[in-house]
Amino acid sequence: MKAVRLTRREGQVVQELAEGGSLRSAAEKLGITLSTAKSYCNDAARKLGCSAVHPVLVAAAYDAQVLEIPDSEGTEVVLTDGERELLPLLIAGLSTVQMARKTYRHINGVRHDLRGLIVALGGETPAQAVTRAYQLGLAGPRRQTPAEPAQTV
Repeated sequence: MKAVRLTRREGQVVQELAEGGSLRSAAEKLGITLSTAKSYCNDAARKLGCSAVHPVLVAAAYDAQVLEIPDSEGTEVVLTDGERELLPLLIAGLSTVQMARKTYRHINGVRHDLRGLIVALGGETPAQAVTRAYQLGLAGPRRQTPAEPAQTV
C-alpha cells in the first residue's frame, strides 16, 4: 500500500473534523475561507481514496495512519445492539436512509439509535463519534474481537 501524505493544511482540516469541528470552524481556526477548507477536505479525501463525507474521511485518515489515534480517556462505553449495528455503517458513510434499508429497520429507529450511538461515544458530531470509536477500540487497528472481554477504560 502506498503511503499517503497530506499537506499540513489538509491534515489540519481533517484533524478539526476528527475533533468534532466543522469545515466552518476549521476555516475560522486556520484563517482561511470556507471554500478553501472545503478544497482541502476534498483533496485529502481524494488522496485517501474515500468520499469527503466527514466520518468516512476521518476513518480513512486513521486507517492510513495520517492521523494519530488519541489515547483512551478512561471511560466505559455501553452500546445497545442497534447502536453497535450502526457503527460500521456510520464509518462507511451511509446516510440514515441507506442504514435503514441495509438493516431492514424503520428510519426513525435508525435515527434514534444513531443519535444514541453518537452520545454514547461522547461525540458531538458523527466524525467525532468515529474518532471515539477508534480511540476506544471499537473500530480500526485497536478493535477488539468479540471473544475478548469488553474494554473498560
